[in-house]
Amino acid sequence: MANNNRGLNGINPLSYLGVNPYSPPDLIVNKGAPTESNFKNIQLGALWLDNSNDLPTVSDIYMLVKIQNGVARWVSLGS
Repeated sequence: MANNNRGLNGINPLSYLGVNPYSPPDLIVNKGAPTESNFKNIQLGALWLDNSNDLPTVSDIYMLVKIQNGVARWVSLGS
């Protein structure tokens, strides 16, 4: 049987036998868009909300998709 995140674990009889929960991505709320240097202690898939506008839109949401050679790649979820 394949071991996936929804499968049961519990090799030890006293271990947890429930479903392994999914971990939601990190959510960073900050004034201003993320830069190439905004990646320290942030995992891939993290979401960044630029709340510098009174009413943020989808264009103010970014996702961290790549970190390579000390440079972060953030992609806007808006158009």
